[in-house]
Amino acid sequence: MAAVQTIMQLLAHNAQAASIIFCNAVGDLLQAHPDLKITVQWIKGHAGIEGNECADTLALKVSHLTPTPIFNHSISWARSRTKSKAVYTWGCIWQSSRHSDHVRLTIKSKPTWNLHAFHKAVCNNRRNHCCLIQVILGHGHFGKYYN
Repeated sequence: MAAVQTIMQLLAHNAQAASIIFCNAVGDLLQAHPDLKITVQWIKGHAGIEGNECADTLALKVSHLTPTPIFNHSISWARSRTKSKAVYTWGCIWQSSRHSDHVRLTIKSKPTWNLHAFHKAVCNNRRNHCCLIQVILGHGHFGKYYN
């Protein structure tokens, strides 16, 4: 009963993704067959409704099949995949971009989420390290330089 009440709600709820899939499927079906009428309602089992016995038989038949998961990934997986894709894209852009000789000599590999050995080896404070990165990339704005 609860599923019938929430299936058409696209706002946040536990089965929101299923509702979106259902609504999209119904929308596609109605667009392909404009004269079709769809009613979503709860029916008590074996209530003598036409088609209910056929639906029960089909439901029993598919209950023995291995389910095909449509929500088989966790939020952690999605975040990890998004980060991986972002790093990959960043790396492709990095490799296809022009860099100064200075950058090519100091930063030899494309970007990753792991801290490069060069940065691990620097034992200075954070401010000095940031200045060093700015010098390498050619983006430093230092008072001594302008004086």
